[in-house]
Amino acid sequence: MNNIFKVSKYLLRDNRKALIIFYAIILTIVFMILSSLSQFNTTDGNVSFGGFGFSSAIFLFISGLNCFKANFMFTQANNISRKRFYFANIITLISLSLLMSLIDVILSNIMQMVIPYRGVFEQLYKSKFFLDDFMWSFALFSFVVSLGWLITMLYYKASKVIKIIISIAPVFVVVLISIIDDLTSMKVWRNIVLLIGRLLGLTNNLNSYTAVVSFFVGCIAFFSLIFLLIRKIPIKD
Repeated sequence: MNNIFKVSKYLLRDNRKALIIFYAIILTIVFMILSSLSQFNTTDGNVSFGGFGFSSAIFLFISGLNCFKANFMFTQANNISRKRFYFANIITLISLSLLMSLIDVILSNIMQMVIPYRGVFEQLYKSKFFLDDFMWSFALFSFVVSLGWLITMLYYKASKVIKIIISIAPVFVVVLISIIDDLTSMKVWRNIVLLIGRLLGLTNNLNSYTAVVSFFVGCIAFFSLIFLLIRKIPIKD
């Protein structure tokens, strides 16, 4: 267990520089917005800003995409088992999700005090409650970072032909669903949107904890699939 935490600590340090650069860019953008508002005196509520949380989700998705190959090769070269690397990587990615959730919610609350800002959570669920926002962000970030890791694992393990199939499969599925949708009086996409809305707690009474459960279930499913993949995955150059 001690070795797992040592590997996780190394992986966290490896992500530190990217995290600092990311928030430096975010703070620069915030400063530019504040400067613009001050210059043009647009603090009367007619202009609003929001959506920085999606930037963090994208950052973590990319982190998931980049978390495997180099780190896996390094740990294998240092005689660290696949199982230990797997759990160390989970600790690293979940820790990043937890940290960025906390930073984003705090930053969102600070921004609301100085500019007309509405975070993603508030726009979706019409709530400003700190704990709800934090839990929703943490669940979302855990989901996207685990999805990124699963995708990069599939690409790493797959042959060139399978990689091409994986790449074009989403387009094929969208086209196929659209064709079926046309044949069924636009019912397919409507039902898909309704299902997503229910899973995210956006139908009827807004409930962010429905989305929290959905995101965490998805995250656990992705980590389970990754565990099955990593046990016998070959070492590639």
